[in-house]
Amino acid sequence: MKFFRQKDRIVELLSTYFPVSLVRHPTSEADDTIYNLIRTSSTAVPWIVVSSDTDFIQALQEFPHISLYNPVKKIFVNSPDHPYVTWKALRGDSSDNIPGIPGVGDKTAEKLACDPELLSEFLSDKTKAEIFQRNYNLISFREWNDEEKMKMSSSSPIRDWDIVKTTFTDMGFHSITKEGSWQKFLNTFESLWGS
Repeated sequence: MKFFRQKDRIVELLSTYFPVSLVRHPTSEADDTIYNLIRTSSTAVPWIVVSSDTDFIQALQEFPHISLYNPVKKIFVNSPDHPYVTWKALRGDSSDNIPGIPGVGDKTAEKLACDPELLSEFLSDKTKAEIFQRNYNLISFREWNDEEKMKMSSSSPIRDWDIVKTTFTDMGFHSITKEGSWQKFLNTFESLWGS
């Protein structure tokens, strides 16, 4: 089965038969969608964002009611002392194909981000200022207006593990549908959401 068809079936399973809600926005990327969900939520509701995407550090700096967990490194991420978006706009982000300002590495970017006067002097160069502003706009999360908020949708799934297991078997996911593996898979969800 081709990957894109498997992906579509997995998204359908998640949004229909798993005990999770799938939230989507037709014109926003997942990180912007998560950001806007956090932005509009009550500060009394704690959030844990699970992602290895370092762009979420900006949300960590903006909102006191969130934590950021990196599942690859298996650690909670701490907020740096410097303004993260400014720092990243100066040095760039190779993972998103955003080139930094030539000659600016991590240490120089941190020094500039922590000193507004030095940053202003540095950005008095028109070329550097243009690169910085472009990068800043690309890296910053996009805030939705009221009309954009209304375009978001979320699923109201039911939990049906029999359908999930049958679909996984049909898709050839045999290692997860073996009895021992399948029980561990179920236990993961049941321990989080109860039976």
